Amino acid sequence: MASFQERVDARRKTFKKGIDADDARRRREDETVQLRKAKRDEQLSKKRLMRDDTENSENEPVNVNLSLDPGMEAAAAKLKDPAIDMQTRVAVVTEIRKQLSRAKQPPIQEAINAGITSMMIKFLDPSFDNAKLQFEASWVLTNIASGESHQTQAVVDAGGVPAFLEMLRTGDVETKEQVIWAMANIAGDSAKLRDYCLQAGTMDAFLACLVQHESRTEMMKHTTWGLSNLCRGKPRPNIEYISKAMPYLSRLLQVNEPEVLTDALWALSYIADGDENQIDLLLHSGVVGTVVQALGCGNDDYGGPAIRVVGNIATGSHAQTQVILSCGVLSQLPYYLHSKKSNLVKEACWLLSNVTAGTPEQIQTVIDAGLVSRVVELCVGGSSHLVRKEAFWTLANLAVGGYPEQIHATVPLGLIKALVEGLTFQGDAQLIGAVIDGLGSVLKVGLEENGENRYFAIMEESEGSTKLEALQEDANEEVYNKAVKILQTYCEVENDEEAYESEGPATFNFA
Repeated sequence: MASFQERVDARRKTFKKGIDADDARRRREDETVQLRKAKRDEQLSKKRLMRDDTENSENEPVNVNLSLDPGMEAAAAKLKDPAIDMQTRVAVVTEIRKQLSRAKQPPIQEAINAGITSMMIKFLDPSFDNAKLQFEASWVLTNIASGESHQTQAVVDAGGVPAFLEMLRTGDVETKEQVIWAMANIAGDSAKLRDYCLQAGTMDAFLACLVQHESRTEMMKHTTWGLSNLCRGKPRPNIEYISKAMPYLSRLLQVNEPEVLTDALWALSYIADGDENQIDLLLHSGVVGTVVQALGCGNDDYGGPAIRVVGNIATGSHAQTQVILSCGVLSQLPYYLHSKKSNLVKEACWLLSNVTAGTPEQIQTVIDAGLVSRVVELCVGGSSHLVRKEAFWTLANLAVGGYPEQIHATVPLGLIKALVEGLTFQGDAQLIGAVIDGLGSVLKVGLEENGENRYFAIMEESEGSTKLEALQEDANEEVYNKAVKILQTYCEVENDEEAYESEGPATFNFA
C-alpha cells in the first residue's frame, strides 16, 4: 500500500489557490432555475394557453344552428365551402377556438394537419373586416403557438408574424390584445424566434400598443408579459431592443396590478442576467429601489422575480453590487431566508453568495445584517439539497474573502461546523473545492504565534480531518489536491508505519 506522501507525489498537480471570480460569483442560467417550478409556473412560463372558462361570453354568436363535428378536418372542410356566410364562418372558427382552449390535450396538431393555421392567418387580412372573426382567429393561433416548438413554428411558417404586426396596426383593440398574446408565445419559444420577432419590429409594436391603450388593464397584462419574453433567453437579445423597453418597464413597476408588476419584475430579471453593460442599463434606469420595495411586500409572487433581479445584479462588478446593498436589500432577506418555500430560501442564499463574493466591506454588511447564523442553520439543518448548496457557497465565499476579524466574528456562529459539513456535499466538486478553500482560510487565521491553532479543535469536533482524508479518494483531481494540502499543512497525517511530519508551518496562501 502506497504511503501518504507517495500518493501525494503521484497525484500532485498545480494547486489552484482560493476561489476565482467565476466560481465565487455564479450567474444563473434561466433554463435550469428551480424557481420557475413554483406554484405560479403556468402563468410565468414562456408560453400560455388561453383558456375559455365562460359558457356564455358576450362575444359568442347567437341564433346559429351549427351542427359541427368536433374534428378539425370537418371544421376545415366547412370553412372551405364557398357558400359559407360570415355568421357561419365566425361560428365555425369559434368552435375551433373552443376545442383548442381545452385544458387537457387540446387538438393542436390535428388543427395544424387540417390546415387551420393558414386559414386563421388568412382571416386576419383587413379585407375580411370582421372584428369578431379576427378576434377568434387570433385566439386560435394563440393556442396553436402555445404548443410544442414545431407547432409554434407552424404559425411562423404560415406567415403569422407579419400578419400579427399588421393587426397590431389596424385591428380592434381586443384583437390586438389577443395578437400580443400570440406573439408572446412565439417569442417565448426560443432565442431564434425571439430575435425573428424583434427584427420584424415587435418591440416597437408592443410599446406603441401599450401607449395607445394604457387605460386597458388587459392590454397592460398581455404586453408586459410579451415584453418579458422579448427580453428573455440566451443568447441574449441585442441591447438596442432592451434599451427601448427599459423606460416602459420602469413605469410598469408603478402599476397597481399584481400580474403586471410580477411580469415586469421577471423582465427586469432577464435584463439583469446579462453582461455589465446590461446591468448598468438597469441601474441607470433607477428601478432598483422599487425592486427592493417589492421584496419588502411579503408577497412571494413579487419576491421571487425581485430576488432574481438583485441576485443577478450582484453577479456583476463590486460597484454594481454596492448599488443594491445601498438600497437596503439585506434588510428584506430574513423573510425569505425563513420562508416555507424552499425555492425562495434558495434564491435568498444565492443572492447572499454573490454578495459574500464581493469586497470585505460587502461581506461585513452580511455580518452586520445578522444573516450568518441563519445561513449556518441552513447548512447543517434539514434544508433541501439546493438550499444547502447556496448556503455553503455563501459561507465558503465569506471565509475566503473575509478579513481575519470577520472570520473570528463568524466562527462562534458555527462557521467551521458548517464548512466541515460541506465537505460531504454530494454532486458538486466545484463547491467542495470552494468549501475546502474556505476551511483552509479559517485554519490559517486560527494559527497562534506558539504554533497552536485555535480553530483546529473545533474542526475536529465535527470530524473535519476524517472527512478531509476521505476526500483523498475523490475522483476529482482538484478536490483531492486541495484536501491533501490542508492535511499536510494543518493536520497530523500518518503513513502506514510512521507519522508523516511536515517540515514546519506551511506558507500556502488560501486567501
